[in-house]
Amino acid sequence: MKNVFYGTVFCVLGCFSCQYTTPCRSMNGTWTNKEGQDLIFLTADSALWLTRFGSTTDTIGFMYHMICKNQPALIEWTRFTNGPYSGKTLYGILEWLSDTSFRVRYEPGIQEQVRPAEFDNQQTIRFVRKQD
Repeated sequence: MKNVFYGTVFCVLGCFSCQYTTPCRSMNGTWTNKEGQDLIFLTADSALWLTRFGSTTDTIGFMYHMICKNQPALIEWTRFTNGPYSGKTLYGILEWLSDTSFRVRYEPGIQEQVRPAEFDNQQTIRFVRKQD
Protein backbone atom coordinates (compact mmCIF):
# COMPACT_ATOMS: atom_id res chain seq x y z
CA MET A 1 0.00 0.00 0.00
CA LYS A 2 2.90 2.33 0.83
CA ASN A 3 4.36 1.90 -2.70
CA VAL A 4 1.02 2.80 -4.31
CA PHE A 5 0.86 6.00 -2.23
CA TYR A 6 4.40 7.09 -3.16
CA GLY A 7 3.82 6.22 -6.81
CA THR A 8 0.69 8.39 -6.84
CA VAL A 9 2.52 11.29 -5.16
CA PHE A 10 5.38 11.17 -7.69
CA CYS A 11 2.93 11.00 -10.58
CA VAL A 12 0.96 14.01 -9.33
CA LEU A 13 4.12 16.04 -8.65
CA GLY A 14 5.44 15.12 -12.08
CA CYS A 15 2.31 16.49 -13.74
CA PHE A 16 2.57 19.80 -11.93
CA SER A 17 6.27 20.19 -12.60
CA CYS A 18 5.67 20.08 -16.38
CA GLN A 19 4.85 23.78 -16.35
CA TYR A 20 8.46 24.49 -15.41
CA THR A 21 10.04 22.29 -18.05
CA THR A 22 7.89 23.00 -21.09
CA PRO A 23 10.24 22.72 -24.07
CA CYS A 24 10.24 25.46 -26.65
CA ARG A 25 9.38 24.61 -30.23
CA SER A 26 12.21 24.87 -32.68
CA MET A 27 12.24 28.16 -34.53
CA ASN A 28 14.92 27.00 -37.01
CA GLY A 29 14.24 27.96 -40.59
CA THR A 30 12.90 30.98 -42.43
CA TRP A 31 9.68 32.71 -41.42
CA THR A 32 7.97 35.55 -43.31
CA ASN A 33 5.26 38.07 -42.54
CA LYS A 34 4.61 38.35 -46.33
CA GLU A 35 5.07 42.12 -46.06
CA GLY A 36 8.83 42.41 -46.57
CA GLN A 37 10.16 40.97 -43.33
CA ASP A 38 11.81 37.57 -42.94
CA LEU A 39 13.26 36.02 -39.82
CA ILE A 40 15.88 33.33 -40.31
CA PHE A 41 16.51 31.36 -37.13
CA LEU A 42 19.94 29.81 -37.61
CA THR A 43 20.55 28.06 -34.27
CA ALA A 44 18.85 27.76 -30.89
CA ASP A 45 19.87 31.34 -30.07
CA SER A 46 20.96 33.26 -33.19
CA ALA A 47 18.98 34.68 -36.08
CA LEU A 48 18.88 37.18 -38.94
CA TRP A 49 16.19 39.80 -39.56
CA LEU A 50 15.79 40.67 -43.24
CA THR A 51 13.77 43.72 -44.25
CA ARG A 52 13.16 44.38 -47.94
CA PHE A 53 12.84 47.88 -49.36
CA GLY A 54 12.07 47.42 -53.05
CA SER A 55 15.10 45.60 -54.48
CA THR A 56 17.29 46.30 -51.41
CA THR A 57 17.44 44.03 -48.36
CA ASP A 58 18.71 45.17 -44.97
CA THR A 59 20.08 42.30 -42.83
CA ILE A 60 20.49 42.53 -39.06
CA GLY A 61 21.90 39.75 -36.92
CA PHE A 62 20.62 39.21 -33.38
CA MET A 63 20.44 36.73 -30.53
CA TYR A 64 17.18 35.46 -29.06
CA HIS A 65 15.95 33.63 -26.00
CA MET A 66 12.55 32.05 -25.38
CA ILE A 67 10.85 31.21 -22.10
CA CYS A 68 8.12 28.71 -22.90
CA LYS A 69 6.74 27.93 -19.44
CA ASN A 70 4.52 31.02 -19.78
CA GLN A 71 1.44 31.31 -21.98
CA PRO A 72 1.97 33.11 -24.22
CA ALA A 73 5.68 32.30 -24.42
CA LEU A 74 8.12 35.10 -23.70
CA ILE A 75 10.77 35.99 -26.26
CA GLU A 76 13.68 38.40 -26.04
CA TRP A 77 15.73 39.60 -28.99
CA THR A 78 19.12 41.10 -28.09
CA ARG A 79 22.62 41.96 -29.35
CA PHE A 80 21.55 43.44 -32.66
CA THR A 81 24.54 43.82 -34.97
CA ASN A 82 23.28 47.15 -36.33
CA GLY A 83 20.11 49.13 -36.92
CA PRO A 84 17.64 50.98 -34.73
CA TYR A 85 17.58 48.33 -31.99
CA SER A 86 21.35 48.27 -31.33
CA GLY A 87 21.90 48.44 -27.58
CA LYS A 88 18.29 47.57 -26.83
CA THR A 89 16.30 44.44 -26.21
CA LEU A 90 12.98 43.62 -27.82
CA TYR A 91 10.80 42.18 -25.06
CA GLY A 92 7.97 40.19 -26.57
CA ILE A 93 5.27 37.60 -26.30
CA LEU A 94 4.86 34.80 -28.82
CA GLU A 95 2.02 32.41 -29.51
CA TRP A 96 2.08 29.45 -31.89
CA LEU A 97 -1.01 29.44 -34.12
CA SER A 98 -0.02 26.15 -35.78
CA ASP A 99 3.15 24.21 -36.60
CA THR A 100 3.76 26.64 -39.46
CA SER A 101 2.72 30.01 -38.01
CA PHE A 102 3.10 32.16 -34.93
CA ARG A 103 2.27 35.66 -33.85
CA VAL A 104 4.54 37.97 -31.91
CA ARG A 105 4.25 41.35 -30.27
CA TYR A 106 7.23 43.17 -28.82
CA GLU A 107 8.40 46.50 -27.47
CA PRO A 108 11.98 47.80 -27.46
CA GLY A 109 13.51 48.85 -24.20
CA ILE A 110 16.22 48.54 -21.64
CA GLN A 111 14.09 46.87 -18.95
CA GLU A 112 11.54 44.07 -19.08
CA GLN A 113 8.68 46.30 -17.88
CA VAL A 114 8.04 47.32 -21.50
CA ARG A 115 7.00 43.76 -22.43
CA PRO A 116 3.40 43.69 -23.75
CA ALA A 117 0.92 41.73 -21.66
CA GLU A 118 -1.41 40.78 -24.51
CA PHE A 119 -1.77 40.73 -28.28
CA ASP A 120 -3.61 43.43 -30.19
CA ASN A 121 -4.49 43.82 -33.86
CA GLN A 122 -2.42 46.98 -34.35
CA GLN A 123 1.04 45.81 -33.19
CA THR A 124 0.96 42.03 -33.47
CA ILE A 125 2.90 40.51 -36.37
CA ARG A 126 2.05 37.10 -37.81
CA PHE A 127 4.82 34.98 -39.35
CA VAL A 128 4.45 31.82 -41.42
CA ARG A 129 7.10 29.26 -42.28
CA LYS A 130 8.58 30.14 -45.65
CA GLN A 131 8.64 27.35 -48.20
CA ASP A 132 12.03 26.91 -49.88
